[in-house]
Amino acid sequence: MQHYLEPTTEALVESLRGADSKVLPFRQMQVKAAIRFCEVLFGRDYAALMERAAETALNGERKSARAG
Repeated sequence: MQHYLEPTTEALVESLRGADSKVLPFRQMQVKAAIRFCEVLFGRDYAALMERAAETALNGERKSARAG
């Protein structure tokens, strides 16, 4: 299970970077669900790390959109 969930969650977080405004809410729901699974399987520390990565992906996308 770990070998499936971990790379999938990372890919979902990365998908936040390039998601357009129509797809973004769906991607965010997917990431939140994956992080909940990660918390159950890997613990709160790992889930918190993935939450920060998702936040960074979203904030980085917003900053680059403002800069462009």
